[in-house]
Amino acid sequence: MLGPKSVPTFKQPTDFEITKHTWDSSANVITILYKGPKDITPQEKKIMLEITNLKTPVNQFTRRGFQLTTTDKYSWVIYQSSSNEALLPPMQVLEKFKATEIRLNGDENKKNVGRISLYNSLTIFLTSKIPFQQFCYLRFKFPKELRIDETELRLIKGDGFMKPPNSRDGTMNTGDYKINGLTNSVDITGCQVVSKLTSQPNGSVTFFYLKLPD
Repeated sequence: MLGPKSVPTFKQPTDFEITKHTWDSSANVITILYKGPKDITPQEKKIMLEITNLKTPVNQFTRRGFQLTTTDKYSWVIYQSSSNEALLPPMQVLEKFKATEIRLNGDENKKNVGRISLYNSLTIFLTSKIPFQQFCYLRFKFPKELRIDETELRLIKGDGFMKPPNSRDGTMNTGDYKINGLTNSVDITGCQVVSKLTSQPNGSVTFFYLKLPD
């Protein structure tokens, strides 16, 4: 939902003066009272109102549902726009999301770390400077030299925003991820625990086990 980060603020326009404004967070409605010159109404005159301190969307999907209603001082409706107005332009600048570290942990006994042709668990540490929506999913695509063996990839664990609910050690259910041998990738559902969805979420995913290349 597109909503204020805190209380909306306004840049005072030059054509008229804002005398009062209120914010109803439950209804997602801003009400503005203003006064201005008598020539404020002609069609050819544009009124620009800038509202600041709004929280932007976290993805590129077009946000709809904006509606503008204009009334007189007696609350009689003068104009009301469609209730399906879109936010334009949509999000253009995306924040980078990256793995801060990729670590080999060794075999089942935590030995033979990085040894060729043997199976190792692998942990990918993730960080983001933007928040995520609940039930996001991440796709992990591996290089062709590191083929996913569905019979050997027996377990996946998550931590931070990738930790599944009701799991003490982060072990994921098979329904939390999907292995695609053709694309050599794994899709994982994350962002399930709301308390982990901070403004700059961190997390990690560990795969047990992947065969290292020759």
